[in-house]
Amino acid sequence: MRMVGSLLVLLPALAVLPCFAQTSEPQCNENLARQNPDAAIHACTCAIKSGKLLHEQLADALDFRGRAYNVKGEYERAVTDLRKAVRLEPESIEAHLDLGYALDGEGDLGGATDEFREVIRMDPGYAKAHGNLGAVLYASSDLDGAMAQFREAIHLDPGLAEAYTDLGLALKRKGDLNGAIGEYREAILHDPSFAFAYTNLGNALLEQGDLDGAIAENREAIQLQPNLAGAHTNLGNALYAKGDLAGAIAEFREAIRLDPNFAISHNDLANALSRQGDQPGAIAEYREAIRLNPGYSEAHASLGLALCRDGDVAGGIAELRNAIRLKPDFAGAHYGLGSALEASGDFGQAVTEYRRVLQVAPESPWANQAERSLGMAYAGGKGVSQNDEEAVRWLRKAAEQGDVAAQFDLGRMVLEGRGVPKDDAVEAYMWLSLSLKGGEKAARKAVEKLSRRMTTAAVAEGSHRVKVWLAQHQQE
Repeated sequence: MRMVGSLLVLLPALAVLPCFAQTSEPQCNENLARQNPDAAIHACTCAIKSGKLLHEQLADALDFRGRAYNVKGEYERAVTDLRKAVRLEPESIEAHLDLGYALDGEGDLGGATDEFREVIRMDPGYAKAHGNLGAVLYASSDLDGAMAQFREAIHLDPGLAEAYTDLGLALKRKGDLNGAIGEYREAILHDPSFAFAYTNLGNALLEQGDLDGAIAENREAIQLQPNLAGAHTNLGNALYAKGDLAGAIAEFREAIRLDPNFAISHNDLANALSRQGDQPGAIAEYREAIRLNPGYSEAHASLGLALCRDGDVAGGIAELRNAIRLKPDFAGAHYGLGSALEASGDFGQAVTEYRRVLQVAPESPWANQAERSLGMAYAGGKGVSQNDEEAVRWLRKAAEQGDVAAQFDLGRMVLEGRGVPKDDAVEAYMWLSLSLKGGEKAARKAVEKLSRRMTTAAVAEGSHRVKVWLAQHQQE
């Protein structure tokens, strides 16, 4: 059963169905279905085939066996059994619930939604059924509908920690990070042992830039539930952001040991290995992530970039195109493809990809990099006709948004009088100084050389412009 955050419906105990009288064989019942699904399937099959079950007993046996198939992840078989159970007992809440889980597992979100709505029709006060309906609506991207169901679940059962956590997930996806953090903390207040709430809180704190808080919350989740693979992955991401690559890699590997089929952990491990300089190791992990999830566009894009760094530009271009095929508005993949095409000498197509970035994500950081790349294309006449005025126009766009490389390039062009009415040492000093403050090492020598040929008053004016620019952009 797929659970968006953590919701799990616990069903009431039902009748025990004997396979044969006076036998020591396991009996067909709900507990066995949860604890030993293989034994439950055997026992329930035996009971069903005996021909001795009455109408309601047969429905229960099919429900129990379907539930066991759900536990094993054999959703097609589960759906077959559970549809029969529902036909025999149309008012069985348990059978409708289990069918909803099975349909969700098959990816039939519409069918799962119908089943959970049917449960709520039969029992409007069933809080966890509202939670499960919310989970399916969340998976269907109906965030408003999902939040309404999670809130109804909380209204019906204010102590239902899972509902607070799932409401937090929906709020986070809607962009309300503070609201999400509040719901995660509420979940922990109601159930201090609920590991899912801690790791989701850790993720939200990571997005806020509170790295120490993110690490602490994920460590708490692992303390509570050491085998929670997702918490190890989330802790790894927090350590990665903190710059602790060795710690991050260890956590990603532990997550993979616990759940080898979790593609995200392989992708995140690959990111850490790539940053560590181990491109072959990163490439292997990206490929494994893609094998596990062929539609994982981010892994395709990252693999493409890693292949380019490893010298296989043609292979990198192919993977970046795969990423865009899967996600046409993937700005990072378009920019990466543009860079790869430029490295291959196909400047015209590179320019096309940079322009595409500006079309699909004009407000993103990728747009700033694309503007800088377009500026350099015009400056060098690569893929477009050489035009210094256009070069300065694009570089200025990126520089004004804080792109350090664009600030450096713009400063040099202004200093040389390219694309501007005349060389302006003060403006050049401003842009070169800003790029130096942003971490552009090459700017130090350029600033020192320029300041030696400027008057004291001109240097002071340039420094004043730097302060004004920084003040204005900090306010923004």
